[in-house]
Amino acid sequence: DEVLRSETVRTLQFAPDDVSQPLLRQVANDETAAVDLRADAAIGLASAAARGTADENTLDLLATWLSGENETLRDESLRAMRGVLQPTERIKQAYAAVARSLIEEEMSDTERHELADHVALNLIARGKEVPEMELQTFRWQRPATAEGWAKLLDAKGDAAAGRRVFFHPHGPGCYKCHTVHGRGGNVGPDLSNAGRLVREKLVESILEPSKEIAPQFTTWSLVTAAGKVHTGMIVHEDEGRTVVGDVEGKTTTLQTIDIVERVAQRTSTMPEKLTDRMTVGEFRDLLAFLESLR
Repeated sequence: DEVLRSETVRTLQFAPDDVSQPLLRQVANDETAAVDLRADAAIGLASAAARGTADENTLDLLATWLSGENETLRDESLRAMRGVLQPTERIKQAYAAVARSLIEEEMSDTERHELADHVALNLIARGKEVPEMELQTFRWQRPATAEGWAKLLDAKGDAAAGRRVFFHPHGPGCYKCHTVHGRGGNVGPDLSNAGRLVREKLVESILEPSKEIAPQFTTWSLVTAAGKVHTGMIVHEDEGRTVVGDVEGKTTTLQTIDIVERVAQRTSTMPEKLTDRMTVGEFRDLLAFLESLR
């Protein structure tokens, strides 16, 4: 059953490595399976790469995709590579070939900009400088205004790819705080019906998360009797306990009686500059996914 298979793969994305990795590789290696299903499996493989627990078989698979002709799987490999701080020699060679293709191969401006963004984000994740002439000039030019972003994002996105961006460990990290259809964190609002919002509001919430904050999602600075300061959104408060969620979606439980000071903040728990964590194409896809949630 395709639906059950898809849901199982998505559940395995959050399972322990010893359980998930062999099964996800089996799906990812299955050339008879739908590309989107194989790409979904890559999210779980990328999570292991981010933790430094991906084994040689997983890294070899990502290297194969990196040098393959399927653009969807290549992009998933590039996104996964952002978490591989010590790439294998095979990955280095495949990655270098991708970087060379920006200069040597014919492609549309959109394809070149998107691929350059992927390569740049990989370098940034590993603490490397982005070469100015060789790469920076190929990247998307990031607008300085909301109007500029609206024009740049006007092209159609891919909702299935946007779902992968939402739940990916090396993207904007939406899933850490937000829930969609029962999966994700519970620090921020549930986005299962995000498509009811107009597109402009969705873009604004990502570009300027602190511009408009609903009262129930106010960020608080809480000082305890021990002098410790906890900053985040109050997720739950009952029975003498106060649960605070931070910008990474992690929750801390405090004894309410120990809180001696509460100060409301003017900034959102949602991180600023989320666009720096995505390619422009990923931003378009993410919007398409959010708009599909009705």
